[in-house]
Amino acid sequence: MADILIKDMEMPKSCAFCRFYGVYCYAKGDENAHSTLPCPLIPVPPHGDLIDINTLKLAIVNVDYVNKHDYLKGVLNAINNAPTVIPAEEGET
Repeated sequence: MADILIKDMEMPKSCAFCRFYGVYCYAKGDENAHSTLPCPLIPVPPHGDLIDINTLKLAIVNVDYVNKHDYLKGVLNAINNAPTVIPAEEGET
Protein backbone atom coordinates (compact mmCIF):
# COMPACT_ATOMS: atom_id res chain seq x y z
CA MET A 1 0.00 0.00 0.00
CA ALA A 2 1.29 3.47 -0.84
CA ASP A 3 0.90 6.67 1.14
CA ILE A 4 -0.78 9.78 -0.24
CA LEU A 5 -0.33 13.46 0.46
CA ILE A 6 -3.32 15.80 0.35
CA LYS A 7 -1.90 19.26 -0.27
CA ASP A 8 -3.35 22.24 1.58
CA MET A 9 -5.39 20.11 4.00
CA GLU A 10 -5.28 21.13 7.65
CA MET A 11 -4.87 18.39 10.25
CA PRO A 12 -8.30 17.88 11.86
CA LYS A 13 -8.57 18.58 15.60
CA SER A 14 -10.51 15.33 16.10
CA CYS A 15 -12.58 12.73 14.22
CA ALA A 16 -15.61 15.02 14.54
CA PHE A 17 -13.84 17.62 12.36
CA CYS A 18 -12.28 15.18 9.90
CA ARG A 19 -13.52 15.06 6.30
CA PHE A 20 -12.68 11.32 6.23
CA TYR A 21 -14.89 10.37 9.16
CA GLY A 22 -18.63 9.99 9.64
CA VAL A 23 -19.72 6.69 11.10
CA TYR A 24 -16.84 5.06 9.21
CA CYS A 25 -13.20 6.21 9.10
CA TYR A 26 -12.36 6.25 5.39
CA ALA A 27 -8.71 7.08 6.12
CA LYS A 28 -8.22 3.95 8.23
CA GLY A 29 -10.97 1.75 6.82
CA ASP A 30 -12.54 1.09 10.24
CA GLU A 31 -16.04 1.66 11.55
CA ASN A 32 -14.86 2.31 15.12
CA ALA A 33 -11.58 4.07 14.37
CA HIS A 34 -12.28 7.14 16.48
CA SER A 35 -12.50 5.13 19.67
CA THR A 36 -10.02 2.29 19.14
CA LEU A 37 -7.23 3.39 16.81
CA PRO A 38 -4.82 6.31 16.60
CA CYS A 39 -5.53 8.70 13.75
CA PRO A 40 -3.87 7.46 10.54
CA LEU A 41 -3.35 11.02 9.29
CA ILE A 42 0.17 12.33 9.90
CA PRO A 43 0.99 16.02 9.56
CA VAL A 44 3.87 16.86 7.23
CA PRO A 45 5.95 19.71 8.69
CA PRO A 46 7.21 22.56 6.50
CA HIS A 47 9.99 21.17 4.30
CA GLY A 48 12.27 21.56 1.34
CA ASP A 49 12.34 18.84 -1.32
CA LEU A 50 11.81 15.39 0.20
CA ILE A 51 14.06 12.85 -1.51
CA ASP A 52 14.46 9.09 -1.72
CA ILE A 53 17.26 8.52 0.80
CA ASN A 54 17.96 4.97 -0.41
CA THR A 55 18.59 6.19 -3.96
CA LEU A 56 20.90 8.88 -2.57
CA LYS A 57 22.85 6.39 -0.44
CA LEU A 58 23.34 4.12 -3.45
CA ALA A 59 24.56 7.06 -5.55
CA ILE A 60 27.05 8.06 -2.82
CA VAL A 61 28.36 4.51 -2.45
CA ASN A 62 28.93 4.40 -6.22
CA VAL A 63 30.80 7.73 -6.43
CA ASP A 64 33.89 7.20 -8.57
CA TYR A 65 36.86 9.10 -7.11
CA VAL A 66 40.64 9.33 -7.09
CA ASN A 67 41.08 11.70 -4.15
CA LYS A 68 39.09 13.34 -1.35
CA HIS A 69 38.25 16.39 -3.49
CA ASP A 70 36.78 14.20 -6.27
CA TYR A 71 34.83 12.19 -3.71
CA LEU A 72 33.29 15.30 -2.14
CA LYS A 73 32.41 16.65 -5.59
CA GLY A 74 30.76 13.32 -6.40
CA VAL A 75 28.79 13.30 -3.14
CA LEU A 76 27.56 16.87 -3.71
CA ASN A 77 26.60 15.92 -7.26
CA ALA A 78 24.67 12.89 -5.95
CA ILE A 79 22.83 15.11 -3.43
CA ASN A 80 21.99 17.72 -6.07
CA ASN A 81 20.66 15.05 -8.43
CA ALA A 82 18.73 13.00 -5.86
CA PRO A 83 15.22 12.31 -7.14
CA THR A 84 12.52 14.43 -5.49
CA VAL A 85 9.64 12.41 -4.06
CA ILE A 86 7.65 15.40 -2.72
CA PRO A 87 8.60 18.91 -3.94
CA ALA A 88 9.33 21.74 -1.52
CA GLU A 89 6.43 23.81 -0.29
CA GLU A 90 6.19 27.33 -1.71
CA GLY A 91 8.67 29.56 0.06
CA GLU A 92 10.70 26.62 1.47
CA THR A 93 14.13 25.67 0.15
